[in-house]
Formats: sequence, C-alpha cells, structure tokens
Amino acid sequence: MTHDPVERLRQRIFGGKDNILYQHVGYFLAWYSSVEFRLTFLLAIVSGLRDMEVVDLLTKGMDARVKVNRVRSICQKKKRPIDKKSNFGLALTDFHDKLIPVRNKLSHNALAIAESGEPRLFITGLNRMPYKAFGDPEQLGESPEEITFLKLFEYGLWLNHFNDDMGDTITRAMRGESLDIGSPRSWALSEHPQNHAQKDAPSNPDTSDKLIFR
Repeated sequence: MTHDPVERLRQRIFGGKDNILYQHVGYFLAWYSSVEFRLTFLLAIVSGLRDMEVVDLLTKGMDARVKVNRVRSICQKKKRPIDKKSNFGLALTDFHDKLIPVRNKLSHNALAIAESGEPRLFITGLNRMPYKAFGDPEQLGESPEEITFLKLFEYGLWLNHFNDDMGDTITRAMRGESLDIGSPRSWALSEHPQNHAQKDAPSNPDTSDKLIFR
C-alpha cells in the first residue's frame, strides 16, 4: 500500500462513483485532441507550409471548426476540393457538425451524473440545472441536456477511428494524392457502430489504441 497521500487520493477518486465520468469524458477528449492535432497538420500540408513553428503561431487559438473550414477553403483554392459526398468529406462533416458541438458543451459547461436509472451525463448551465433529476419536484428553468455514457463512448470510439483515417489522409496529402479515404475505419454517425466495433475489436488491447503516433 502506498504511503504517498496524493497517490492514495488519486486511487480513491478514480475508484469512486464519479469514475464513469472521468473515464468517458477523458476518452472522448483525448481522441478529440488527437484528431484536432492531425487536422492542424493537414491544414499545414494543404497550405504548402513546412515550418511547423510558423504553423503553430498561425493556428494558435484557432478552434477546430475554423480549421475544418480553412482546410476545405484552401483545398478548393488549390484545385483539389473535398467532395462532400466522399468518405473523407462525409466524415469531416460529421466531425464538424456533430462532435465539435459535443466537445464544446463538455468543455464549457458543468457536468453532473444522474443519480438513478440508466447511467447518463447531464450537461448543465445556469439556466439548465438538473433540479428534478436530483429530487427537487420544482424544476426551475429548462431541464439540462443529457447524454448516455454509452453514446459518449461511441463518439469517442468514432474519433479513435477517424484519427486513423486522418493519418491516412495526411499521407495521401503529402504525396499530392486525393484526400479521400478508400476504406475508412470511421462510420457515418447516423449508423450504429456495432458492426464496426466487432470488426475492429483489438486482438491485443495492451498494444492498441495508442494516441497520435503509432
């Protein structure tokens, strides 16, 4: 047993009832960050920039939504437009329209766990507090948005797979080839990921799912 009080506190907190929140939000944000990292790299490649210190200065403070729009605009200007109906175009739209808003809500609102029923996450605001869900019969203001932890995991899993697709896209971009993904690992977010999860289940969980460089 460790004598380090900080380590003991870490074990107690991460082993407690809120661990489900830390696991699922952390998984989602870790893969979101990796996808945004690769999106920034792709932006540099299609812009013809090779000095990454300059790229870092140019993109510092730029959010993912702007990066997606800049990639599309620059590709259009460079005569290599991203077809919105292509595999990469569809995935980029899913990322832009569906997952960037999820990330922003997780990052800019207070989070609370449902105390009964199916495990789910409340995304609260000053005018959207979970009074009723926490036993107060008088719900003041609107109810908060909520998402199941399974759905949040599915979104994180999609980002994990899209991260691989982004790696393939970057390789193609560096070769001057089409940015489309021939056999994407990510799927349309309107679909259920069950078949993909079965197909891509890792044979060795200890060596799979490495962030960024693998």
